[in-house]
Amino acid sequence: MNVKQQKQDCCGCTACQAICPQKAITMVPDEEGFLYPAIDEERCVHCDLCRKVCAFEDGYLAKIGKTEEPAFEQTYCAGSSTEEAVVCRSRSGGIFYALARQVIEAGGVVYGVAMTEALEAVLQRVDNLEELPRLQGSKYVQASMGEEFPRVAQDLRQNRKVFFAGTACQVAGLRSYLHTARVDMQNLYTADLICHGVPSPQIFRDNVRELETRWHLKIQSVNFRDKELGWRPHIESYEGVNAAGKTKKRYSNQYTSLFYAGVILRPSCHRCAFCNFQRPGDLTLADFWGMDQDQARQHARSGLSELLVNSEKGEKMVQGLTGVSLQTITREAASRQPNLYHPTKPSAQRDNFWALYRQYGYRKAAHAHYKLVERIKVPYNRLKYRK
Repeated sequence: MNVKQQKQDCCGCTACQAICPQKAITMVPDEEGFLYPAIDEERCVHCDLCRKVCAFEDGYLAKIGKTEEPAFEQTYCAGSSTEEAVVCRSRSGGIFYALARQVIEAGGVVYGVAMTEALEAVLQRVDNLEELPRLQGSKYVQASMGEEFPRVAQDLRQNRKVFFAGTACQVAGLRSYLHTARVDMQNLYTADLICHGVPSPQIFRDNVRELETRWHLKIQSVNFRDKELGWRPHIESYEGVNAAGKTKKRYSNQYTSLFYAGVILRPSCHRCAFCNFQRPGDLTLADFWGMDQDQARQHARSGLSELLVNSEKGEKMVQGLTGVSLQTITREAASRQPNLYHPTKPSAQRDNFWALYRQYGYRKAAHAHYKLVERIKVPYNRLKYRK
Protein backbone atom coordinates (compact mmCIF):
# COMPACT_ATOMS: atom_id res chain seq x y z
CA MET A 1 0.00 0.00 0.00
CA ASN A 2 1.21 3.51 -0.80
CA VAL A 3 0.92 6.61 1.42
CA LYS A 4 -0.34 8.62 -1.55
CA GLN A 5 -2.60 7.26 -4.26
CA GLN A 6 -1.24 9.53 -7.01
CA LYS A 7 2.46 9.94 -7.73
CA GLN A 8 1.99 13.62 -8.45
CA ASP A 9 0.99 14.07 -4.79
CA CYS A 10 4.31 12.81 -3.37
CA CYS A 11 7.59 14.76 -3.47
CA GLY A 12 9.68 12.02 -1.82
CA CYS A 13 10.73 14.11 1.20
CA THR A 14 10.65 11.04 3.58
CA ALA A 15 8.72 12.81 6.36
CA CYS A 16 6.19 9.95 6.40
CA GLN A 17 8.94 7.37 6.70
CA ALA A 18 10.60 9.28 9.53
CA ILE A 19 7.41 9.80 11.57
CA CYS A 20 6.18 6.20 11.39
CA PRO A 21 6.40 4.71 14.94
CA GLN A 22 6.32 1.13 13.59
CA LYS A 23 9.07 1.57 10.96
CA ALA A 24 6.51 0.28 8.50
CA ILE A 25 7.44 2.59 5.61
CA THR A 26 10.28 2.14 3.15
CA MET A 27 11.20 4.30 0.15
CA VAL A 28 11.01 2.23 -3.02
CA PRO A 29 12.06 3.33 -6.54
CA ASP A 30 9.50 3.24 -9.34
CA GLU A 31 10.19 2.53 -13.01
CA GLU A 32 11.44 6.11 -13.49
CA GLY A 33 13.88 5.89 -10.58
CA PHE A 34 12.00 8.15 -8.14
CA LEU A 35 11.54 6.99 -4.54
CA TYR A 36 8.01 6.60 -3.12
CA PRO A 37 6.88 5.45 0.34
CA ALA A 38 5.50 1.92 0.55
CA ILE A 39 3.66 0.68 3.66
CA ASP A 40 4.23 -2.77 5.15
CA GLU A 41 0.63 -3.79 5.97
CA GLU A 42 1.75 -6.31 8.58
CA ARG A 43 3.54 -3.62 10.62
CA CYS A 44 1.07 -0.77 10.04
CA VAL A 45 -1.20 0.10 13.01
CA HIS A 46 -3.23 2.67 11.02
CA CYS A 47 -2.24 5.64 13.20
CA ASP A 48 -2.43 7.82 10.05
CA LEU A 49 0.62 9.87 11.06
CA CYS A 50 2.14 9.29 7.64
CA ARG A 51 -0.73 11.14 5.98
CA LYS A 52 -1.02 13.82 8.67
CA VAL A 53 2.66 14.76 8.37
CA CYS A 54 2.58 15.31 4.60
CA ALA A 55 3.19 19.00 3.83
CA PHE A 56 3.15 18.71 0.05
CA GLU A 57 -0.18 20.47 -0.37
CA ASP A 58 -1.85 23.85 -0.22
CA GLY A 59 -2.01 25.34 3.28
CA TYR A 60 1.39 23.90 4.14
CA LEU A 61 2.39 26.81 6.41
CA ALA A 62 0.13 25.51 9.19
CA LYS A 63 1.64 22.02 8.91
CA ILE A 64 5.21 23.25 9.21
CA GLY A 65 4.56 25.37 12.28
CA LYS A 66 5.08 28.80 10.72
CA THR A 67 1.64 30.34 11.28
CA GLU A 68 2.48 31.20 14.89
CA GLU A 69 5.47 33.32 13.93
CA PRO A 70 5.04 37.10 14.12
CA ALA A 71 4.38 38.89 10.86
CA PHE A 72 7.64 39.48 9.05
CA GLU A 73 8.22 41.78 6.11
CA GLN A 74 10.14 39.81 3.51
CA THR A 75 13.32 41.47 2.20
CA TYR A 76 15.50 40.73 -0.80
CA CYS A 77 19.27 40.75 -1.37
CA ALA A 78 21.79 39.86 -4.04
CA GLY A 79 25.49 39.30 -3.64
CA SER A 80 28.44 36.95 -3.54
CA SER A 81 31.31 35.73 -1.43
CA THR A 82 34.42 37.90 -1.47
CA GLU A 83 36.57 34.74 -1.67
CA GLU A 84 37.22 33.65 -5.26
CA ALA A 85 37.77 30.00 -4.31
CA VAL A 86 34.34 29.89 -2.66
CA VAL A 87 32.66 31.46 -5.71
CA CYS A 88 34.48 29.05 -8.02
CA ARG A 89 33.05 26.02 -6.18
CA SER A 90 29.54 27.47 -6.16
CA ARG A 91 26.88 27.53 -8.87
CA SER A 92 26.35 31.25 -8.32
CA GLY A 93 27.67 33.67 -5.67
CA GLY A 94 28.61 31.32 -2.82
CA ILE A 95 26.22 32.72 -0.20
CA PHE A 96 25.30 29.22 1.02
CA TYR A 97 28.90 28.59 2.05
CA ALA A 98 29.02 31.80 4.08
CA LEU A 99 25.78 30.92 5.87
CA ALA A 100 26.92 27.37 6.60
CA ARG A 101 30.36 28.48 7.78
CA GLN A 102 28.71 30.85 10.25
CA VAL A 103 26.79 27.94 11.80
CA ILE A 104 29.75 25.57 11.97
CA GLU A 105 31.98 28.23 13.55
CA ALA A 106 29.28 28.65 16.22
CA GLY A 107 29.48 24.93 17.03
CA GLY A 108 26.48 23.90 14.93
CA VAL A 109 25.91 21.39 12.16
CA VAL A 110 24.88 21.74 8.53
CA TYR A 111 22.72 19.43 6.42
CA GLY A 112 22.96 19.64 2.64
CA VAL A 113 23.39 17.52 -0.46
CA ALA A 114 26.74 16.06 -1.52
CA MET A 115 27.82 13.78 -4.37
CA THR A 116 29.29 10.45 -3.27
CA GLU A 117 32.19 8.67 -4.98
CA ALA A 118 29.54 6.60 -6.76
CA LEU A 119 28.11 9.88 -8.16
CA GLU A 120 24.91 9.66 -6.13
CA ALA A 121 23.32 12.76 -4.61
CA VAL A 122 22.66 12.21 -0.90
CA LEU A 123 21.71 14.38 2.07
CA GLN A 124 24.68 14.57 4.44
CA ARG A 125 25.54 16.08 7.82
CA VAL A 126 28.69 18.20 8.15
CA ASP A 127 30.12 19.68 11.36
CA ASN A 128 33.52 20.95 10.19
CA LEU A 129 34.84 23.40 7.59
CA GLU A 130 37.06 20.79 5.92
CA GLU A 131 34.03 18.82 4.68
CA LEU A 132 31.79 21.80 3.97
CA PRO A 133 32.86 22.28 0.30
CA ARG A 134 31.21 18.92 -0.50
CA LEU A 135 27.83 20.55 0.12
CA GLN A 136 28.53 23.47 -2.21
CA GLY A 137 27.02 23.72 -5.66
CA SER A 138 23.54 22.68 -6.74
CA LYS A 139 23.09 19.06 -7.75
CA TYR A 140 20.60 18.81 -10.59
CA VAL A 141 19.24 15.41 -9.57
CA GLN A 142 16.87 14.33 -6.80
CA ALA A 143 18.87 13.51 -3.70
CA SER A 144 18.39 10.52 -1.46
CA MET A 145 17.30 11.79 1.97
CA GLY A 146 18.28 8.59 3.73
CA GLU A 147 17.19 8.66 7.37
CA GLU A 148 18.56 12.11 8.17
CA PHE A 149 15.33 13.70 9.46
CA PRO A 150 15.54 11.80 12.78
CA ARG A 151 19.21 12.78 12.97
CA VAL A 152 18.24 16.45 12.68
CA ALA A 153 15.76 15.88 15.52
CA GLN A 154 18.50 14.30 17.62
CA ASP A 155 20.81 17.29 17.06
CA LEU A 156 18.04 19.70 18.05
CA ARG A 157 17.21 17.72 21.18
CA GLN A 158 20.89 18.02 22.12
CA ASN A 159 20.59 21.82 21.74
CA ARG A 160 22.82 21.91 18.66
CA LYS A 161 22.30 24.72 16.18
CA VAL A 162 21.21 23.18 12.87
CA PHE A 163 21.28 24.71 9.39
CA PHE A 164 19.33 22.69 6.82
CA ALA A 165 19.43 23.61 3.11
CA GLY A 166 17.36 21.86 0.45
CA THR A 167 14.51 22.19 -1.99
CA ALA A 168 11.33 23.81 -0.67
CA CYS A 169 9.56 20.45 -0.42
CA GLN A 170 12.45 18.99 1.59
CA VAL A 171 12.48 21.95 3.98
CA ALA A 172 8.70 21.78 4.39
CA GLY A 173 8.89 18.02 4.91
CA LEU A 174 11.54 18.40 7.61
CA ARG A 175 9.65 21.14 9.43
CA SER A 176 6.40 19.19 9.30
CA TYR A 177 8.13 16.09 10.66
CA LEU A 178 9.69 18.06 13.53
CA HIS A 179 6.41 19.87 14.22
CA THR A 180 4.46 16.59 14.28
CA ALA A 181 7.12 14.91 16.45
CA ARG A 182 6.99 17.91 18.83
CA VAL A 183 10.67 18.72 18.48
CA ASP A 184 11.63 22.25 19.54
CA MET A 185 12.75 24.12 16.41
CA GLN A 186 14.24 27.13 18.16
CA ASN A 187 17.76 26.17 17.03
CA LEU A 188 16.71 25.17 13.50
CA TYR A 189 17.63 27.48 10.62
CA THR A 190 16.55 26.60 7.09
CA ALA A 191 17.19 27.72 3.53
CA ASP A 192 15.04 26.56 0.64
CA LEU A 193 16.01 26.75 -3.02
CA ILE A 194 13.98 28.19 -5.87
CA CYS A 195 13.74 24.97 -7.79
CA HIS A 196 13.06 24.15 -11.45
CA GLY A 197 12.28 20.57 -10.47
CA VAL A 198 14.21 17.42 -9.54
CA PRO A 199 15.33 15.02 -12.31
CA SER A 200 15.40 11.26 -12.07
CA PRO A 201 18.50 9.75 -10.38
CA GLN A 202 18.08 6.76 -12.66
CA ILE A 203 18.36 8.93 -15.77
CA PHE A 204 21.44 10.64 -14.35
CA ARG A 205 23.10 7.25 -13.75
CA ASP A 206 22.23 6.13 -17.28
CA ASN A 207 23.63 9.39 -18.65
CA VAL A 208 26.94 8.85 -16.84
CA ARG A 209 27.20 5.27 -18.12
CA GLU A 210 26.52 6.36 -21.69
CA LEU A 211 29.13 9.13 -21.54
CA GLU A 212 31.67 6.70 -20.08
CA THR A 213 31.12 4.37 -23.01
CA ARG A 214 31.27 7.16 -25.57
CA TRP A 215 34.35 8.85 -24.10
CA HIS A 216 36.17 5.67 -22.90
CA LEU A 217 36.48 7.14 -19.42
CA LYS A 218 35.70 6.09 -15.89
CA ILE A 219 33.93 9.26 -14.71
CA GLN A 220 34.89 10.28 -11.18
CA SER A 221 33.28 13.70 -10.73
CA VAL A 222 30.63 15.94 -12.27
CA ASN A 223 30.12 19.70 -12.28
CA PHE A 224 26.49 20.36 -13.19
CA ARG A 225 27.24 23.91 -14.36
CA ASP A 226 30.88 24.53 -15.09
CA LYS A 227 31.87 28.17 -14.65
CA GLU A 228 34.85 27.73 -16.94
CA LEU A 229 32.31 28.30 -19.68
CA GLY A 230 30.71 31.24 -17.89
CA TRP A 231 27.83 31.43 -15.45
CA ARG A 232 24.85 31.73 -17.76
CA PRO A 233 25.58 28.81 -20.12
CA HIS A 234 24.43 25.64 -18.38
CA ILE A 235 26.98 23.05 -19.49
CA GLU A 236 27.95 19.98 -17.50
CA SER A 237 31.58 18.94 -17.15
CA TYR A 238 32.84 15.48 -16.25
CA GLU A 239 36.29 14.38 -15.13
CA GLY A 240 37.46 10.82 -15.43
CA VAL A 241 40.38 8.49 -16.01
CA ASN A 242 41.06 6.78 -19.35
CA ALA A 243 42.66 3.39 -19.99
CA ALA A 244 46.12 4.97 -19.88
CA GLY A 245 45.45 6.32 -16.39
CA LYS A 246 45.28 9.94 -17.53
CA THR A 247 42.67 12.34 -16.15
CA LYS A 248 40.51 13.90 -18.84
CA LYS A 249 37.77 16.51 -18.75
CA ARG A 250 34.81 16.47 -21.11
CA TYR A 251 31.74 18.68 -21.58
CA SER A 252 28.14 17.87 -22.45
CA ASN A 253 24.65 19.40 -22.43
CA GLN A 254 22.88 16.07 -22.91
CA TYR A 255 21.47 15.68 -19.41
CA THR A 256 20.87 19.43 -19.02
CA SER A 257 18.74 19.48 -22.17
CA LEU A 258 16.47 16.76 -20.83
CA PHE A 259 16.29 18.57 -17.48
CA TYR A 260 15.13 21.87 -18.94
CA ALA A 261 12.80 20.18 -21.41
CA GLY A 262 10.72 18.85 -18.52
CA VAL A 263 10.76 15.20 -19.59
CA ILE A 264 12.74 13.74 -16.66
CA LEU A 265 11.36 15.67 -13.68
CA ARG A 266 9.46 14.04 -10.81
CA PRO A 267 5.69 14.19 -11.53
CA SER A 268 5.04 16.16 -8.33
CA CYS A 269 7.32 18.97 -9.53
CA HIS A 270 4.73 19.93 -12.14
CA ARG A 271 2.16 20.69 -9.40
CA CYS A 272 4.55 22.05 -6.77
CA ALA A 273 2.74 23.94 -3.99
CA PHE A 274 5.81 26.02 -3.10
CA CYS A 275 6.11 28.15 -6.25
CA ASN A 276 5.24 31.43 -4.54
CA PHE A 277 6.67 33.97 -2.08
CA GLN A 278 5.33 32.11 0.99
CA ARG A 279 8.50 30.14 1.46
CA PRO A 280 8.93 27.34 4.02
CA GLY A 281 12.56 28.29 4.74
CA ASP A 282 13.91 31.11 6.86
CA LEU A 283 15.91 32.04 3.77
CA THR A 284 15.50 31.34 0.08
CA LEU A 285 18.51 30.92 -2.22
CA ALA A 286 18.64 31.19 -6.01
CA ASP A 287 20.59 32.53 -8.95
CA PHE A 288 20.09 36.27 -9.32
CA TRP A 289 18.79 36.99 -12.82
CA GLY A 290 17.82 40.63 -12.19
CA MET A 291 21.27 42.15 -12.71
CA ASP A 292 21.75 45.56 -14.23
CA GLN A 293 24.30 46.02 -17.02
CA ASP A 294 27.20 46.81 -14.70
CA GLN A 295 26.52 43.75 -12.55
CA ALA A 296 26.15 41.58 -15.63
CA ARG A 297 29.57 42.65 -16.92
CA GLN A 298 31.26 42.26 -13.53
CA HIS A 299 29.77 38.85 -12.69
CA ALA A 300 29.45 37.31 -16.17
CA ARG A 301 31.58 34.31 -15.16
CA SER A 302 31.15 34.15 -11.40
CA GLY A 303 27.41 34.87 -11.00
CA LEU A 304 25.44 36.36 -8.13
CA SER A 305 23.25 34.74 -5.50
CA GLU A 306 19.71 35.90 -4.79
CA LEU A 307 18.60 35.82 -1.16
CA LEU A 308 15.02 36.14 0.12
CA VAL A 309 14.87 36.82 3.86
CA ASN A 310 11.65 35.22 5.08
CA SER A 311 11.81 35.33 8.88
CA GLU A 312 13.49 36.92 11.88
CA LYS A 313 15.79 33.89 12.06
CA GLY A 314 16.79 34.45 8.46
CA GLU A 315 17.44 38.12 9.11
CA LYS A 316 19.63 37.20 12.08
CA MET A 317 21.72 34.88 9.89
CA VAL A 318 22.16 37.53 7.20
CA GLN A 319 23.23 40.13 9.75
CA GLY A 320 25.91 37.75 11.00
CA LEU A 321 27.43 37.06 7.57
CA THR A 322 31.12 37.75 6.98
CA GLY A 323 33.21 37.51 3.84
CA VAL A 324 30.36 38.49 1.53
CA SER A 325 29.26 41.49 -0.49
CA LEU A 326 25.48 41.97 -0.27
CA GLN A 327 23.12 44.66 -1.48
CA THR A 328 19.40 45.13 -0.96
CA ILE A 329 17.32 44.69 -4.12
CA THR A 330 13.68 45.32 -4.95
CA ARG A 331 11.03 42.63 -5.07
CA GLU A 332 10.77 43.30 -8.81
CA ALA A 333 14.47 42.53 -9.29
CA ALA A 334 14.08 39.38 -7.19
CA SER A 335 11.08 38.26 -9.22
CA ARG A 336 12.91 37.16 -12.37
CA GLN A 337 12.67 33.55 -11.22
CA PRO A 338 9.63 31.99 -12.97
CA ASN A 339 9.37 29.25 -10.33
CA LEU A 340 8.42 31.92 -7.79
CA TYR A 341 5.11 32.09 -9.66
CA HIS A 342 4.34 28.69 -11.12
CA PRO A 343 5.72 25.15 -11.35
CA THR A 344 7.62 23.99 -14.40
CA LYS A 345 5.18 22.80 -17.04
CA PRO A 346 5.44 19.15 -18.05
CA SER A 347 6.61 18.57 -21.59
CA ALA A 348 4.08 17.27 -24.08
CA GLN A 349 6.80 14.75 -24.95
CA ARG A 350 7.24 13.38 -21.42
CA ASP A 351 5.13 10.25 -21.94
CA ASN A 352 6.80 9.64 -25.29
CA PHE A 353 10.27 9.92 -23.76
CA TRP A 354 9.50 7.36 -21.05
CA ALA A 355 7.83 5.01 -23.52
CA LEU A 356 11.00 5.07 -25.64
CA TYR A 357 13.11 4.65 -22.53
CA ARG A 358 11.21 1.57 -21.38
CA GLN A 359 11.35 0.00 -24.83
CA TYR A 360 14.83 0.94 -26.06
CA GLY A 361 16.78 2.36 -23.12
CA TYR A 362 18.30 5.72 -22.30
CA ARG A 363 20.46 6.35 -25.36
CA LYS A 364 17.70 6.04 -27.93
CA ALA A 365 15.22 7.98 -25.80
CA ALA A 366 17.66 10.86 -25.35
CA HIS A 367 18.79 10.90 -28.98
CA ALA A 368 15.21 10.90 -30.19
CA HIS A 369 14.56 14.22 -28.47
CA TYR A 370 17.69 16.32 -28.62
CA LYS A 371 20.89 17.03 -30.50
CA LEU A 372 23.69 16.12 -28.15
CA VAL A 373 26.86 18.11 -27.62
CA GLU A 374 29.47 15.39 -27.24
CA ARG A 375 32.45 17.60 -26.67
CA ILE A 376 32.88 21.34 -26.41
CA LYS A 377 36.38 22.65 -27.10
CA VAL A 378 37.25 25.73 -25.08
CA PRO A 379 40.60 27.51 -25.47
CA TYR A 380 42.44 27.04 -22.17
CA ASN A 381 43.52 30.66 -21.95
CA ARG A 382 39.86 31.73 -21.91
CA LEU A 383 39.04 29.73 -18.81
CA LYS A 384 38.90 31.81 -15.64
CA TYR A 385 38.79 29.07 -13.03
CA ARG A 386 41.62 26.60 -13.42
CA LYS A 387 42.70 23.65 -11.38
